[in-house]
Amino acid sequence: MTLGRTLTVILACLVTLIPFNVRAQEETKPAPEPERRAGSRATEQPEKMRQTKMAKTGKIATVLEQTKSPLVSFRLLFMTGSASDPAGKEGVANLTAAMLAEGGSRAMSYDEIVEAMYPMSTSFGWQVDKEMTVFSGTTHVDNLEKYYGLIRDMLLDPGFREDDFARLKTNAVNFLKTSLSQGNDEELGKERLYNVIYAGHPYGHHNFGAVSSLEKLTLDDVRAFYKANYTQANLVAGLAGGFSQEFVARMESDLASKLPAGSGSPKRYAQPKVANGMRIEIVKRETRATGISMGFPVPVTRADKDWPALALVAS
Repeated sequence: MTLGRTLTVILACLVTLIPFNVRAQEETKPAPEPERRAGSRATEQPEKMRQTKMAKTGKIATVLEQTKSPLVSFRLLFMTGSASDPAGKEGVANLTAAMLAEGGSRAMSYDEIVEAMYPMSTSFGWQVDKEMTVFSGTTHVDNLEKYYGLIRDMLLDPGFREDDFARLKTNAVNFLKTSLSQGNDEELGKERLYNVIYAGHPYGHHNFGAVSSLEKLTLDDVRAFYKANYTQANLVAGLAGGFSQEFVARMESDLASKLPAGSGSPKRYAQPKVANGMRIEIVKRETRATGISMGFPVPVTRADKDWPALALVAS
């Protein structure tokens, strides 16, 4: 028996349909896991939190959760993402993050960093969304100094090597051409719906960018994006676990001395302009099933009380 041609239908309705694919102003769809892992990450859960602090040293915001856990977790969030891609350079935000997390530091190549992290059973991950980029990692407190030295240099003194740039750009292009377009019909349908709703908007392209623009990007584009967006004003540094206050002070000093101050004014994005009524997009595919994605924009962000419930429905 032969399989006939089936259709993937994408439906965008503004008023009358329940949003089965709710996406708020800040995207929550997880990006494919991009990092190369050096060994397995420890799974021990921290003990009950005994101290939580939110502070701001200079222009750097910090969130601290101090516990008795033998693990220390890092979350370094920069308020920049794919919506900050300049026109014609879609994908530079993602490629910049990839170069920091998978391109090595000036002192060490990426392979050398992976080798150094392996005996510590740790790694350093990254994820780019529309308005933020997050770097994360966890290590045992006994390895804290060595681990911190590695990720500090990766973020604050990146190598920006041509061979790493070529490798990571090729990975991004292959993901869009093959993994997304040919290997994941469900995500392709959702992404097409998203691009229809946000056409002409800074959100209107995949977080990995577009193939046509990625192929034109240069290493100088990455350097320029890093200089303009990886600033103290854009950073929120988070720590959880068994760290000391002396370590926090040293981390804050390193960040303040290496990152430029930047502007304190966050970027604001308007709601997308979508005409009233119903629009149907059909993507023809040779596939065993038909995927249907429906949705419309709603003026909800993580600051709204309805966000958790909508995020749960979207999952």
